[in-house]
Amino acid sequence: MMDKGILKEIERRRVEESRLYENYVKYYEKRDFVKAGEFLWGCINNLAYALGLVYGKKLSSHREVVRFLEQLVKVNGKEEFARNIDSARAIHANFYHGFMDENMFERRVKEVEELRKWLIELLEKFLSLQKLA
Repeated sequence: MMDKGILKEIERRRVEESRLYENYVKYYEKRDFVKAGEFLWGCINNLAYALGLVYGKKLSSHREVVRFLEQLVKVNGKEEFARNIDSARAIHANFYHGFMDENMFERRVKEVEELRKWLIELLEKFLSLQKLA
């Protein structure tokens, strides 16, 4: 059984991720790709942080988040998600540089949403195991 404080932080991150996702959808519908992408990156960041806690890591920088995601992909045999991580990094960079046209954003955002879905599945699987313990 995991420490209650860590479980509480994981749950807090999960709630924050949901809030960020709602904002992502709102800005995506407005076609504000710069803001939408940054909210979606925030989702990935919060999910990575929560999963990092599962593994006893506190991810405190962009570099640590990306490295952790890359390791997660490798240890789970999901190498196909490496491209999705690159897309997440790209939409995050787009917030600062605004270089993506609509077609590029649409292609990248689909990959990031797939990554988000997989990270949620991993986290939910862990949390359901905690409830059984």
